[in-house]
Amino acid sequence: KCRFYLMQGDDFFTMDQGRYENMGVDRLATLTGATHLQGSPALVFDGGTATTYSATDSNGIILGGGIGPGLKIKYDCLANNTSLPDISHSKFIERIQRAQDSDEPQPLSIFSKNTEDAMICDAFQEFALKGRNIISHWLEKNKNTTNERDSKVDGVKKINTERVIYCTGGDGNILFELLKPRFGGVIESSNQNSQNLNENYIVQFNKNLVHYGVADVLSKQFRYKKLYESSYLGQRVAKCFDVESELGDNIYLGTVIKEYKNGGKIMYDVKYDDQDEENGLGVAELLVRLETYRAHRKDDPSVVSSKKSYGREKSAQVESENSGEVDIAKGPSHDSAPNKGGKRKCFPAKKSTVAKMAKTRDIATEVNKSHPTELVGRRVAKHFKIGGSRKLFFGTVKCYYEESNSWFIEYDDGDEEDYSRSQLINYLKHYDAHKEQDKDKERNSEVTHD
Repeated sequence: KCRFYLMQGDDFFTMDQGRYENMGVDRLATLTGATHLQGSPALVFDGGTATTYSATDSNGIILGGGIGPGLKIKYDCLANNTSLPDISHSKFIERIQRAQDSDEPQPLSIFSKNTEDAMICDAFQEFALKGRNIISHWLEKNKNTTNERDSKVDGVKKINTERVIYCTGGDGNILFELLKPRFGGVIESSNQNSQNLNENYIVQFNKNLVHYGVADVLSKQFRYKKLYESSYLGQRVAKCFDVESELGDNIYLGTVIKEYKNGGKIMYDVKYDDQDEENGLGVAELLVRLETYRAHRKDDPSVVSSKKSYGREKSAQVESENSGEVDIAKGPSHDSAPNKGGKRKCFPAKKSTVAKMAKTRDIATEVNKSHPTELVGRRVAKHFKIGGSRKLFFGTVKCYYEESNSWFIEYDDGDEEDYSRSQLINYLKHYDAHKEQDKDKERNSEVTHD
């Protein structure tokens, strides 16, 4: 089966995003494709019947562009209105190949001595020099963009830090060559040209740019459809803020607390775990936060995981205890866990640090600023799934593994687990919230200082 999609300008960019009346859908599609591949800001040269250029700023807002005749129209116009020869597409492709011949390069001379070379050189110079002027203005308008790429944080947004510029279309490969340093060897280059080639941008040719744009829009529309058909009320989300969170990074977790319509559009309100709120989020904004949460779900202390450790499950132990059978084979101890160098070196706690650190209220700051061994002896808490219900288990940080930058945890029931830094922060916080239920706090907080 085949599906046909009629795509309009608003599918790619809205008026609020800089699209103007009657802006070509092909130009919008190539800009979307460039943004999908490299992020914002974007600049695209499209060589076809008409040669166009289109650009966005660092926020993804359309700056505008330009439209002019393509190479074929230029030569057709000269041939139809003058006595000059008709130069076919194959002829100027052949001329480019001769110019770039590795054994005997013959670049087009600025002062050509035959008619065909003079016609080709003039048109190529126009594209090459005009293109550089456009690039210069585009770089100037986006010179204050941050150099940090945040696509990994948000999951959707990308920043074109390398200033990648795309050439596409039937003649896009010719534009690509002309925008290279020294005009790609196609046109004679002066010493002054070569001295000004410290260009802080990259030019790439991609003949399928419009297809990337269309595919990106259809993919998002499919996701939006799923979102509209589903309620995301109660779903967990995450967002990167400028302020450091309790996890020791800039990621804040929250929950979708309200879903409503405003002006025919579905909107969402989010409440973060630190009690701050975001109101009036649109579909696209919510998708970003949902995707960010998926990347950081492991850091969410509210997520209940199944308790498994080194070959035995908590559910099996509970069933055995209920039946009076406690014959459970123990897995390997933490000293025999796999490691390149054989046994892992376990660092115990430093003396007199546990009691002092217990007074610290900001757990994330404490963990991030303390020596790793100063955390040995601390109590942790974690919820696990036991036969369909959730149960709270307490444990103690027994030692620190320097080679893996992790902490060995022994739970009060004998099970074992290693924590990463973010997990340790989460389950220290979880312990603070549930420490009144810890009956074995004093007995299990003792640390050996051998």
